[in-house]
Amino acid sequence: MYKLIALYLLAIVGIFIEPDFLGSVGNVLLKLLILGGISYLIYDVWNDKGESEAAQDEKDISAIEDVQDPLIESFFEKITTRLDHFYKQDQLFNDFLSSQFKICRQYSAATNGYLIYKHIANSGSLLLSEAPYATNANKANSFLGLISLVDKSKGVLIENQLSDANSLFSFYDKETYQPNSLLAFKTTIDAQQSLYWFFDASEKDFFNSQDRTVYERFSRNTAFGTIRALENQELKIIHSNHTRALHFAKQLNNAQNTEESLDMLSDHLVEFFEASKLTIALRTDNEKAIICKSIGVDDPFKQGEEFSINEGLNGWVILKNKPYLIDNIDKGEYFIPRFNRSEKTNYSLRSFLSVPIPGEVEALGMITLEDKTENKFTEEDKQNLMTCAEIFSAGLRRFSDIKKEQLEEQ
Repeated sequence: MYKLIALYLLAIVGIFIEPDFLGSVGNVLLKLLILGGISYLIYDVWNDKGESEAAQDEKDISAIEDVQDPLIESFFEKITTRLDHFYKQDQLFNDFLSSQFKICRQYSAATNGYLIYKHIANSGSLLLSEAPYATNANKANSFLGLISLVDKSKGVLIENQLSDANSLFSFYDKETYQPNSLLAFKTTIDAQQSLYWFFDASEKDFFNSQDRTVYERFSRNTAFGTIRALENQELKIIHSNHTRALHFAKQLNNAQNTEESLDMLSDHLVEFFEASKLTIALRTDNEKAIICKSIGVDDPFKQGEEFSINEGLNGWVILKNKPYLIDNIDKGEYFIPRFNRSEKTNYSLRSFLSVPIPGEVEALGMITLEDKTENKFTEEDKQNLMTCAEIFSAGLRRFSDIKKEQLEEQ
């Protein structure tokens, strides 16, 4: 403020005051001095303004980088829908993610571009690419080194002086193409799922480091659109599951006896779950259970077979009244029998999902799904199967109450 006041006073002195004792030459020199002072003050004020604006711009950029948009957070604790599966199933989401990738590659003007999907359970897989020089980009573990590099950088990574890229880019023939510049960043979808963006060029000093904020905004926008799409799919699945459970409950309500309800349960499970083997068993006493339904892979444990609930995985589900989800029962140092200790093989079955049929205190039985492929069943499958078991349990208790009433009448 004081500089502006000084400017005003100098202007007044220069315009209105001409001391007689200085003469004409002296007055000219005085005016020149005043003009110099005004020029210096104007320059000083302008310089201060430039520094202030630059500081504010830097502050604004930092604010953009640091602010976590609350809208990006999902209202689900955990998104069970796999991004890679949804990308293959939904054309609108496919178009969205593909266009985002193409826009980013065109903006960066990179020679090659890759979009990698990473789930916490695997090492990453190629989702999209525009890479005329790549030969084995689809190979497993091709991007492990690049993913690790981005995770360590914790932001947009721009490296314009790649000295030896062979270890990072194993999918290039170094005699045909040699990357010398790299642009990479990560888009976090949730605690388990992420997208990694990689772009490279043969020229050095190719990518502009001042574009970091552009890529950060781009990543946030992609995360926002992706999370909302997955949430929408999640709601559709939940609605479908509830509708299916309601339909099953209505069907089961029309059953006349336990045998008919078992038939309805098995038909429902076969229709809505893909599995190599379905087994339904009911408890007979404190130590035994009997197989009421056995559909799928042929093994000795057929309908009518009795087994001890103290031996094997299926018995433990009833005994402990606890669900089991195992990605591979054939993995590990020790063989775990499915029904009893005399078993020597699991008949090529790998994935195992079993839930108890709940009673008032103890489990009334169990429902088991098995498959020859590993990691076949998910947490979502477990929850859906538990819902089926609860609905079926209500039917069993209804028949039990009818029998008690009939006995009391006699």
